[in-house]
Amino acid sequence: SHLFQLLQSDKRYVQEQALSTIATIADAAQAAFSKYYDTLMPLLVNVLQNQSEKEYRLLRGKAMECATLIALAVGRERLGQDAMTLVNLLANIQTSITDADDPQ
Repeated sequence: SHLFQLLQSDKRYVQEQALSTIATIADAAQAAFSKYYDTLMPLLVNVLQNQSEKEYRLLRGKAMECATLIALAVGRERLGQDAMTLVNLLANIQTSITDADDPQ
């Protein structure tokens, strides 16, 4: 899809906006969003695991929002083993926040 292509952009702003759009679609589509899960969740986990530099904080915040809305949309059964991975990543990010203006 075009949104998936936008996620591959080298422009961080475009990636951030694509994540916001995907999150909104997942929230509206609910269970119907399941068919995109296997493509998108690994990308989101990758962003949360590997983009720790300060300039990526907003992107990580958008990835957190998107991943949690996708998780809510597809449900516990579809989320499966990714649930613990996601919870651990989010907990690690929360404990690493030091700046009051951090959007994560």
